[in-house]
Parts: sequence; structure tokens; C-alpha cells
Amino acid sequence: MRPIQIKDTILSPFSPAASPRLRHALGAWRCGAGSQTLCLSGGRNCGKTVSLWLLLLDLHQRLPGLQSLILRKEAASIKHSVFKTLPSRLLAHPLGDRTQNPLKVHGGPNQPQHIDFDNGGQCVFGGLDDVKKYNGGEFDIIWINEIHRIDSGEMIQELLGGMAGGRGGTLRLNGRRHTLFMADCNPASPHHWWYKMGEAGTADWWYSFTHKDHREHYDWQQQNWTELGLQTRHELLEAYPPGFNRQRMVYGKWTSAEGLVYSMWDENVHEVVMKREDFPASTYWAIGIDIGGSAKSPWAVTLGGRVGKTWNIYKEMCHRHLTTRALLDKLEANLERWGIPPALIQAVVVDHNNESFRHDLAQRGYAVKLAKKKQVVEHINTVKECISANNLYVNKTSLEERDETYSQAQGWKEEVKSYKYEDEATQRTSANPDKPIQENNHWMDSTGYLLHTLRLDEEPIPRETGVVVRMGGRRRR
Repeated sequence: MRPIQIKDTILSPFSPAASPRLRHALGAWRCGAGSQTLCLSGGRNCGKTVSLWLLLLDLHQRLPGLQSLILRKEAASIKHSVFKTLPSRLLAHPLGDRTQNPLKVHGGPNQPQHIDFDNGGQCVFGGLDDVKKYNGGEFDIIWINEIHRIDSGEMIQELLGGMAGGRGGTLRLNGRRHTLFMADCNPASPHHWWYKMGEAGTADWWYSFTHKDHREHYDWQQQNWTELGLQTRHELLEAYPPGFNRQRMVYGKWTSAEGLVYSMWDENVHEVVMKREDFPASTYWAIGIDIGGSAKSPWAVTLGGRVGKTWNIYKEMCHRHLTTRALLDKLEANLERWGIPPALIQAVVVDHNNESFRHDLAQRGYAVKLAKKKQVVEHINTVKECISANNLYVNKTSLEERDETYSQAQGWKEEVKSYKYEDEATQRTSANPDKPIQENNHWMDSTGYLLHTLRLDEEPIPRETGVVVRMGGRRRR
């Protein structure tokens, strides 16, 4: 097979100028000693996609008849993403120039279906939205591009199972069975199934890339950033202000989900140590409750103290399988223990008109206010405004007790990293594109109810047995 000619600007991933991490990740497979799984994780413009393309092209050249499959979440996005990288970033000659390129694209650049190589190999493109048409056992290599966008690992496990019992092994490299499952990803939520499968980024097949691993950004022989590398870093810092998105897309940390609703949240700024004595006597105390009690939905209770224009999430509760009465008994016991007796609570905001719950709250003397159930977007916008203006903080020890029977994110500090919108492809066909996915949202909802319903332009609601306390003063630091 004629060699595939790569652009002169692309340094070989096996050269001394490449990063040690890159040479180790790809070099192991070049000599046939690689693991059967390979993942490159990192922020934007770390060279993950280019690196895996270089490895795939290298293996296709050296192994006649190699069969590979490249998948994304949806097939329609292939042409604008992983396929586009091949002619625009890698190949020295246009794809249609068969005199120079030993490969032929079927389907054209606008709808690529597969690439045929001169040595009998083939690379197929597809999407997990039509994954049933692909049998993992028919391929020696499967590459999932942007695997962080895949919400469940069930389909991936089926593909892996098919590879294990399929044609892998008919091709051998240095005496080893030749099957490879590889993936690239941007960091997402630390609760993501793929991150957990990679043992939180510590598995021997998992490589966490930085911008120094990009061959065009850093020269490891000279130990210097290139001009392009410095420019790229500057542009990324400009594009991502401090917050979760900068941690993910610039520094490559698995801190939050992609498409995060509250991407402006900065745990270094908004998560603080709070003590009861920090709150002045004029603090307006209120509770937001997302009603639960079922096996799938917990009671999510948020206790907030408003001082001036600033809301402080002081304490939270998470419980499942509790009756209304049992939940309120536990809440009131906690309020006494926290130094905020029920008499100081001036309003309780609940998510919908649950008659029995309202009755129990009224029996105990609480002033109840109902959040409008269909105002999800308005609730979110109010919370965003508070975060952006630094008028919302969460206590570092807000959630004292975890409900061990509930496996999902619990409390503000965990949910805020997982509360996300649908991805762009789904939003385009959604009737409500501005509404987030309805999961990891219990404390996000209870806080939205609290902040939006008790806006500053509304009169605080007194308890029937209590005293109206006007807001005033400043939070003591």
C-alpha cells in the first residue's frame, strides 16, 4: 500500500518532539503491546482527535484488510466533526486525489459512509442512533468520538461484547490478538459512566491530555510553547471565564457535565464556610422543598438565609421513603440542632399543590407559598442572575447526611455539576429546547422555587405565629 501523506505541519506522534504521554499512548499500539481499550481525555484543542486519527491511519497502512468503525452519538454529525478533521488537518493532498492518496471515500464529504484503503482495509462511519446495524464482531477497531456525549454505556458494552467474540484475532501484530476499542472525550460530570468505567481516570488505558500533548502547541525537545500554543491558550482563557466550563475545557478536569445549566458557578468563589453566628438577626430564613418520598424521587429540602440581596444555602436534606409527617419531624429536629428554630422560618415554598403536604405545613404554623410548576425557565434565569451577581453562596457543609439508598447526585454541590441541557442535536428537535434534562434536578428545583418565588420585589410572607423580619444589614465575613 502506498504511504498516506500527512501535512508537514503535523509532527509524528512517535518523534522525540512529541509529549511522553502521547508517545506512550500511541507507541504501545504501534509495537503491538497496547491495551485492548484506549481513551484520550482532555480539554479543547489538546489534539485528541488528531492523535487517534494518526494511530488509526498508521494501523491501516501496516495491517492489510483491517476493518475499523468510527461512531458518534448521531450519524449526521460525522461530517462536521471527526471526518472533517481528516482532510482539513491531516492529509497533505485532497481526498479526491487518488494519484496521491491510497484511500477512497464513499458517500462524499457531505455524507461519508466509509473509506476504502488500497490494501483491502475499510473504515466505516456511523452513529449510535442507528447502532443496531453494526455488529462489533465485524470490526478489529471501534472508535467512539466524543464518548462523553453518550449518556448510557449499555450500547457500548454490546459493541465490546461483539468484538470479543468476533473477527478480532484474525489479524495479528507481533504475535498479539489485534482488537482495539478507543475513545476520545472532553471532561464531563464526575458521575459519568465512562469516567467511572475508567476508574475515575486512573485506569492504565486512560490518558489525560493537556495542551502540552498537542504536537503543534508544545515542543518537548526544546521544552517551549509554540506561538500557536500560546495563542490557543490565550483564546481559550478568553472564551471560558472562571467557572466549571474553564475547569473542563481549558484544564481538562472532570468537574461537571457538558451543557451545564449553571456554567458560571465557581466552587472556589461560591462554596464557602458558613457558621450560624455569621448570620445577623435580620436574616430572612426560608425553605424550598421539592416533594418526593418515592423510590425514584427523594425529598430535597433547601434551607436558605437571605441577607440583603444575598442568598446563602445554609443546610440541605435528602431522604427517600419518608411520609410527610416523618419528613417534617426530622426537619424540625434538624432546625433546632442548626440553631434556627421553626419559629424563625418565614416561608416554605413547595413545588406543587399537594393538599396533604400543605395541610401538614399549615397545621405546624408555616406560611406556604406555591411555586408555579411551569416556570422552570424563569426559575433558572433567576438563579443564574444571582450566581452571576455573586448573590448566591452554598455552605461547604450544607449536606450533613447522605441517603445511601439514593445513588444519584445529592445536594447543591453535586447536582450543580450534573444539571444540564439536552445536547445541541436533541435541542433542534425538542419542543422545549430551553428546559434541562429532568434528572439530577431536585435541589436545583427547590432552589429555583425559593429564589424565584421570594424575589426581592415581593413582600416577605410572615408565619401565622411568627414576626415579619425585614431584611437588612450585611453578611459578616
